[in-house]
Amino acid sequence: MTRQGFSHNCDVVIVNYNAGKLLTESVQSVLAEGARHVFVVDNGSHDDSLTHLAASVSDARVTLILNGQNLGFAAACNIGARASNANTLLFLNPDSVLTEGSLRRMMDVLESD
Repeated sequence: MTRQGFSHNCDVVIVNYNAGKLLTESVQSVLAEGARHVFVVDNGSHDDSLTHLAASVSDARVTLILNGQNLGFAAACNIGARASNANTLLFLNPDSVLTEGSLRRMMDVLESD
């Protein structure tokens, strides 16, 4: 459940490479907005972004996929997309946060068009 009282059939893919604490803020905003699942695809980060995420977020809707090396943004997006079976995917940069109601609005617009 979200602040809005429902969840979306939308998964979010976040490709991470050394985003630091911004990654955690991004994931937390996505969870608060009711995404069904968040796939964090890590391209071999060597900062504390994954440690901070693990210490701050404990939610079964988050899956971490470790590439072990920097495969590039597009390849990592494809890996995240293949892990999902949602009707809708949102690719979100790790330095972005969703504001209240933004995911619901996006889904409303997609469904209405």
